[in-house]
Amino acid sequence: MVRIALFVLLVWSPVSLAASEVEALLWAVHERYIDILLSLGMPSLADATYRERLARTPDADSHYLLGRAVLTAEEARVLYHEALKLNPDHARSMMGMGAVHRASGQYDDAIIAYRDALGIDPRLSEAWAGLGAALLSLGRVEEALQAAREGMANVPGEADSYLAVSVLAPSEAEDVLRKAVKHIPDDPRVHAALAEVLLEAGNGRGARKEATAALDIDPGRGDARLSLMFAESMAQGWLDAEGYRGMVEARGLEEVAPLPARERYDALVASYPRSPLPWMGRARSRASQGDVAGAMEDLGAALERDPANIEAMAAMGLVLLELGRASEARPPLKRSATERPHDASLAVAAAMAAEASGDRVTALQELENAGTHFPWDARVALTRAKILADAGRSEDAYLVLRDAVERLPGDDRLVLSLAAAAKDLGRNEEAAILMDELARRTRNAAFSDLARKLRATAPPTPE
Repeated sequence: MVRIALFVLLVWSPVSLAASEVEALLWAVHERYIDILLSLGMPSLADATYRERLARTPDADSHYLLGRAVLTAEEARVLYHEALKLNPDHARSMMGMGAVHRASGQYDDAIIAYRDALGIDPRLSEAWAGLGAALLSLGRVEEALQAAREGMANVPGEADSYLAVSVLAPSEAEDVLRKAVKHIPDDPRVHAALAEVLLEAGNGRGARKEATAALDIDPGRGDARLSLMFAESMAQGWLDAEGYRGMVEARGLEEVAPLPARERYDALVASYPRSPLPWMGRARSRASQGDVAGAMEDLGAALERDPANIEAMAAMGLVLLELGRASEARPPLKRSATERPHDASLAVAAAMAAEASGDRVTALQELENAGTHFPWDARVALTRAKILADAGRSEDAYLVLRDAVERLPGDDRLVLSLAAAAKDLGRNEEAAILMDELARRTRNAAFSDLARKLRATAPPTPE
């Protein structure tokens, strides 16, 4: 289906588009296709697709696209270098070299490469973003801000530069993001970012509108979902801008300074007792510090204030599941998963609660359904395979994992689990081949050692 979508996009070129716009569209399709495959854990397909193209058409474009698809910086560097030998003015390969330099920590070289690319084609939004990131890595904030401004001017239809300016120049954030929403109304990131800025200013109604717009485009955006909750609390008069800023500060402290974070939440609960959000924040803080009873108490308080709050309901279910109270965890987790059909983690948690309650049939059915809705989420396959293995259905567990690895060959957890399943079935050679592949990909000699041990302990082949 992905390839069909790619074909449709490639052949579609409205007559209203200029030749340069058609060319930009075609590049965007190829680059987005590669990025999607890599993000879905399918590097092998990306590599094979563009290696085949390079063999068929060994020009600078093909070298660049394969360079973007490969996983190692070394191979990408070689491919971009070959592209530039074929076409010294190939701006995208200069941009690719900039990315390789930046990934290697060679920020000065990255800046030169990005600027060379932009000197040829100032429409390369990725080059503007990469240039800004490289400048920031060297502490050159004003230059990074200037690069972001130039990116906005040259590529007004891409969000990255607007988002960068909104962060680097907070006083301009609202104006800049409103421009972004006007120019790029279908990008959820700009709506979500504007929602946060409006919350900071105490504009709950405007924040609610923007957070809702972001979720209409991408229902899975956690930042927009959180902003919507804050906006609704503001609209009810339960929270104000100062309270919002206090919540953001406390959340930022949770990992680096848990005790000050807890103290901040205590103060917020006292100041804004009607909003469920401070109670939920303190519940998270308490749970991270091992105070599960306190977390349960705070989540109960949050649900008293907002019985339909899916976030609090899901958190309550997860805490109950962790406490071994699976039968109590099932209702809130099931409802959360139903209300939030785009969240794979809730689908997995609901199935785990069913399994822990002794309802294995339902657990497996829910995971099978989740596998249809979330075919690219490894957690679904891993959980389903574990339950099947625990039920003594080792062959079925193996088949689930093999199917998942075919879809997501770049996920090391799946490959390791498939190797373990193969070993359990006495297929040591298959498990060893998987370990060899992991060793090549990760350059970890421990996997090679495991492969040798698997071969050495393989059961005898029946004559």
